[in-house]
Amino acid sequence: MPEEKFIHEANIDIDRQQLRSESNDNLIPAPKGWLLYSGISVIAFGLILGLLVSYIIEYPDVIRARGEITTMVPPLDHYPKLSSRISTIFKLDGDTVTFGERLFLMESDADYKDMDQLKDIIKPMIGINDDTLYLDKYFPVGLNLGTLQDSYENCTKLLEDLKYFISEDLSAVKLKSLENDILYLKKLIASQSRELILFRKELDLVVRQSQRQVWLESEGVISKREMEQDSQKTLQSERSKEGMNANIIRLQSQLINLEKQKYELVFDKRTGIHDRIIAFKGAVVNLVTKLKEWRSIYEISAGMSGVLHFENPVFPNQQVLTADKICSVIPIQDPNPIIVRCKLAGLAYGKIAKEQKVIVEIDDYPVSEYGRIIGTVSKISKMSTKDKDDQNNYLVEILIGQKLITDYNKNIEWRQRMQANVKIITKSRRLLERFFENIYELLSRIK
Repeated sequence: MPEEKFIHEANIDIDRQQLRSESNDNLIPAPKGWLLYSGISVIAFGLILGLLVSYIIEYPDVIRARGEITTMVPPLDHYPKLSSRISTIFKLDGDTVTFGERLFLMESDADYKDMDQLKDIIKPMIGINDDTLYLDKYFPVGLNLGTLQDSYENCTKLLEDLKYFISEDLSAVKLKSLENDILYLKKLIASQSRELILFRKELDLVVRQSQRQVWLESEGVISKREMEQDSQKTLQSERSKEGMNANIIRLQSQLINLEKQKYELVFDKRTGIHDRIIAFKGAVVNLVTKLKEWRSIYEISAGMSGVLHFENPVFPNQQVLTADKICSVIPIQDPNPIIVRCKLAGLAYGKIAKEQKVIVEIDDYPVSEYGRIIGTVSKISKMSTKDKDDQNNYLVEILIGQKLITDYNKNIEWRQRMQANVKIITKSRRLLERFFENIYELLSRIK
């Protein structure tokens, strides 16, 4: 009986649970089973597939810029130093020029031919080491040197004064006379010195004779008077010797005075020449400096060897301003690789590295017809420059090679300063990396 009662109560609980479940099903429909589970599986599979694809797919950033095609040694532009008229044209468009060769002459009050002559005149005067070589130098008259005329006249006067002082005969005559007097005194001193030597020998004999006379007088052989007379002769000989010594000393003193006069005369001559040479060379250097200034202002010379190029027509008596570019010299150098120079904003600087691939699209040659040129980053400037908007920019050089050959295998005729679009291909990164990088940046901004 107790077992039947327990079973009955259990059945009642089951019936209650079924009734409660049926009431819940009436409120919330039962899921469709396989449809729910298959949808979740598809979403999970799609998410996993998306992550896998984003991990596999990678692509680089492309940094775009404008560039100018040139060479490793770029063309050199030439501008006038003053606003004036072009007086003379020495070279024409397309001519080959060498470094320092005169291209144009601006209007001036001087004759450039006289300026050239002046250059040839003063060049050998700068390195003269022998004073006598100045005697053959001269400055011609009648040169039209414009603003250099006063300096030229000053050099002429100083040169004439120097030549006169070098060739002046009075000092030479005095020097010759002094040299003759010195030579005579030296001979006279030598002669009297030899005479003194002989006299000393004679004096020795006289002294010995006097000593014998003293001995004879002491022995009573001769009288005392005879002995005193002999002693007097000895004293006279001694006095004569001292006189000869004094005379030699006097002559030597005269010789010293003459040699001093000779030294002073030579010194004054040498000092006078030296001072005049210094003054003359200073005037010549000043004239050379002014000549260089004149040439730098009124002459336009080639800053390098190459081919002359006129961007605009140039003709005599043409008025030009200092801001006007008259011409350019295109260098002739082999090898002289073709490069592209471009400026990049500072934000893109950190992504660029040497040897990165670069795509160059030249404006004058449509990409669809001619294709693109491939280059590599060869140089990145270490310092930035400010543009007109006060933004930092870095100069980047892209190496192309010796020819402009596109990916269509077309050889483009090279011309200086062609403009182009530049695309620098940076390091490749995965799509997944970029996605999480953006999320991380967003979270960082929220924080």
